[in-house]
Amino acid sequence: MLRLTLAFSWGLTIFFFPAKSPAEGLRGKSGAPTVGEWPTQVRGYGLTVEDAQQDAIRELKGIVTGFLEKHVGPRLWQPSEEFVRSELLATSGWQGEDADIPSLGKAKTWIYPVKALDLRKIEVLEEATHRQGRAQQRQVFANFVLGGVTIVLALVTAILWLRSRKHSTAAR
Repeated sequence: MLRLTLAFSWGLTIFFFPAKSPAEGLRGKSGAPTVGEWPTQVRGYGLTVEDAQQDAIRELKGIVTGFLEKHVGPRLWQPSEEFVRSELLATSGWQGEDADIPSLGKAKTWIYPVKALDLRKIEVLEEATHRQGRAQQRQVFANFVLGGVTIVLALVTAILWLRSRKHSTAAR
């Protein structure tokens, strides 16, 4: 029984107090990437201006993902198109010259100027995602524990009921 109690307490300690957060890879980094690695503008192509704008946003999202994977490593948080629009686009952009693209033919071009990537903000988002994941794990763990307690209580109740029934029939 003592071994089981110790194993359970160590398991809870490891579960609730992990050694290292995944966002710690971002700590100590400067707020912006170097100019040679980060684009000053991004260009998108499409049959319509709206398609070109959407393509440019997807392109920048891919650049952010690639940059973070290269310099930070695997992480829980992934950039969304809304994050790219609100945090990385300096202005609403402008239409570039039409381009001939073999797969599309005559394509519209849209150019967005790009802000520097703020790694401190990425760290905050990564921490929030990590906390949310840990909260979900705790909820699942609590469901298992409560389910187990319910089963044990049901078994104890059934055993006590059977014993009381056995004693009541023996008394007759």
